[in-house]
Amino acid sequence: MNKKLLLFDIDGTLLSAQGVPKKVFMQILHRRFPEYAHGSSLNFSGMTDPQIAMNILKMNHSQHSDNRQLIQDLLNDFLDELSLHITSRNPPRIYPGVIELLETCRYRRGCFLGLVTGNMQRGAYIKLSACGLQNYFPVGAFGSDSPDRNQLPPIATQRAEAFYGRQFKKEDIWIIGDSIYDVRCARVNNLHCLAVCTGLTEAAILKAEHPDAIVSDFRDTQKIMEILCS
Repeated sequence: MNKKLLLFDIDGTLLSAQGVPKKVFMQILHRRFPEYAHGSSLNFSGMTDPQIAMNILKMNHSQHSDNRQLIQDLLNDFLDELSLHITSRNPPRIYPGVIELLETCRYRRGCFLGLVTGNMQRGAYIKLSACGLQNYFPVGAFGSDSPDRNQLPPIATQRAEAFYGRQFKKEDIWIIGDSIYDVRCARVNNLHCLAVCTGLTEAAILKAEHPDAIVSDFRDTQKIMEILCS
């Protein structure tokens, strides 16, 4: 079997933070800009954290929507606050089948795990560590690397190759996620994509993006491994 690099999204794919990040970010925004009334209706699914911040500022017609330093400050405050709300005592909810799938991947010869997520790196590991998933993902690419999700797979691949000491062919790399943006970033980079319908995006919308495969969830470990590692 060829060496497979499996790059997972986090929110809506592996786990649900049950609305906590959005609530925390809006609280941070209102502390700095109490007059800003818009943003809670924004669908965060598939967007990078910097994109989320920029879009919410634009929704409020803010003159600061392109201010990189302000956006970084907002995100730093957000992560500080997030670490107080998402903990091992108040962890995200792991989706059914996730742990079984990750355990199978971990011990499958020629199978290597990483992340491609819109979370800032610190935010990603706040969520993963709170529910005990952090050790499955020693490498990845994050919203802190680029606000453009399409740029993340090559970064994740380069880091995985350095960490694992192996080279991965494009045809052996999979993006696994729940949003149209996961599918699109795979397509832009000529990678495979497994779409999973555990997030906010309806199955019909995901199918319209033409992922290589689509599953309702991760309960059927054998079927998923056949898709990813055949």
